[in-house]
Amino acid sequence: MEQQHTATPHCKWLDGVGSYPVREGNSYTPLVDGQVAFTTITTAALLPTTTRVWVVVAFFDLEPLPGPAKANLFDLLQQVHNRKDADVRVLFWSNPRFGGNFHGEGEQKRWLEEHQVGFAIRFDESPVPPHCHHQKAWIIDAALPSEIAFVGGMNIDAGEYVTTQHTPRPRGCNNIHDIYAAVRGPAVVDVVHNFVQRWNEAKGGRCWPNKDIANDMHFPRHVSPPAGDVQVQITRTIRASVYTDTTATPGGAPYPIATGESSILEQYKYVISNAKHTIYFENQHFVQALLWRDYLIPALERGVEVLLVGCTQPMGAIRKERSNYDAYCISKYNTQ
Repeated sequence: MEQQHTATPHCKWLDGVGSYPVREGNSYTPLVDGQVAFTTITTAALLPTTTRVWVVVAFFDLEPLPGPAKANLFDLLQQVHNRKDADVRVLFWSNPRFGGNFHGEGEQKRWLEEHQVGFAIRFDESPVPPHCHHQKAWIIDAALPSEIAFVGGMNIDAGEYVTTQHTPRPRGCNNIHDIYAAVRGPAVVDVVHNFVQRWNEAKGGRCWPNKDIANDMHFPRHVSPPAGDVQVQITRTIRASVYTDTTATPGGAPYPIATGESSILEQYKYVISNAKHTIYFENQHFVQALLWRDYLIPALERGVEVLLVGCTQPMGAIRKERSNYDAYCISKYNTQ
C-alpha cells in the first residue's frame, strides 16, 4: 500500500482509478526510517487508552521493536490483547517459499502454542508460488476518536530499525532506508476497508487460535471525521483472482477487485505525465518497464530532470532486473 498527498486543487483525475477516492481533510506525517517510525507506532499501540490494534505483516522477525515496550511484535500485541474489550488482529502474508514470513505451521504453530498467543491471526496465502503480498500497515483504534493508520514500506525486521543517520552496522546486518506515513482523517477508513477485505477473504482458511476469535469482520460504514487539511488517496497493488468482494468503501464506488488493482502504478503514471521540471524517486523496486518506456523516457525527452536514487545492495532479483534499465539509459542518454 501507498499513500499520495497533494495540495489543492482537488486531484479529480485520480478518482476512480482504484478502490479508494481522493479524500480531503486529513493529516499526514512522514516517518523516515525505522527508529522514528516504529517508536511512533509502538507508542501509539501501547497508550493506556488503546483497545484496537490491527496489523498487516509481510516479512517479520522476533527482534524487539523500537519504542517504549522493547518487545517483539507478539509480546507487544499480547499486552494490548490482555486489556478489557481489546480487539487485536494480525494478518500475516503466508508463503513458505519465501524466508522471513510467518505462516503459522510446523515449528511456528508450536511456538504460538508454547507462548499462549491469544489474539486473532489469519494467514493470507499466495495464490501462486512467486507471489508476494507486500503490504505493511498498522491501524490503531479504528472507528474511534483516537483512530490513526500507519501505512508504509517497512517490514517488522531488525534490519529496518535504523536511525536517519544510518550509522554503519556490523557486517551481515541490514541498514534499510524506508518510510511510513501516519494518517488521520477520512482516508483512514480506506486502510480499514483494505484490512477487512483481505482479512475476510484470506486465502487458505487458516487462523489462530480459532475461528470464533479470528472471526469475520464488518466493513466500515462511515467515513472518519476530518483531522487536517491534506488530500490523501490510499492506493495499492492487488493481484487478479485473489479477492472477490466488491463492497465499496464509505463514500466510494464498488470496485471489481477480482480483476486486480494497480492504483499505485496509475498514481506513478499520473504524476510523471504531469511533471514539468523535476522528478525525484527513491526506490529499489523501480523496475516497471512500462514506466520507463512510456512515461519516464518521454519526460526526459521533454526536458524534465529525472533523479532516481536506488541502493547499492538491492535484493538479488531487483539487481538483475534493474541492470537492464541502467544499461538502456546509459546507452541512450549517456548517463551514469
